[in-house]
Amino acid sequence: MSKRIITLGTWDGNPIEWIVLKEQGFGTLVVSRNILFSIRFDNNNNKWKTSNICNYLNSDFYNSAFTYDEKIRIVNVVLTDVNSKNDIFLLSTEEAALIGDNSERSAISPSRWWLRTIRESNTLWGVDHDGCIDRNFGYNDTQGVHPAMWIREK
Repeated sequence: MSKRIITLGTWDGNPIEWIVLKEQGFGTLVVSRNILFSIRFDNNNNKWKTSNICNYLNSDFYNSAFTYDEKIRIVNVVLTDVNSKNDIFLLSTEEAALIGDNSERSAISPSRWWLRTIRESNTLWGVDHDGCIDRNFGYNDTQGVHPAMWIREK
């Protein structure tokens, strides 16, 4: 993978590297190069907007990982697929496809990781260890998290 990498924020005392997926007039879509932590999507809920992972990313993670100057670079966007306005989010299935093919997705993470796209009743989408975008993740499972966001580059 030869995508551009930028550094913004810190997690567990280390700088966070972000892969640039897409650039538009208002900002740049980035996803963390590494899984930063693992978490259950939610105990009782597979809806992104009200999930514990959405809350965690936009409160504890956001407040711990970024300085004030970094926070003002993060664009608060409306995620139309899940009717939610967030600073930090998980990629959708379509956004995960921007990373590239299965081998490129598995190169950034050989572990399973969450996507925000809802499938139905008790399952969600995620990326499997082989980079396949998979629709059989149970919302009570613990999987890795690659946070994503839109930023304004300096």
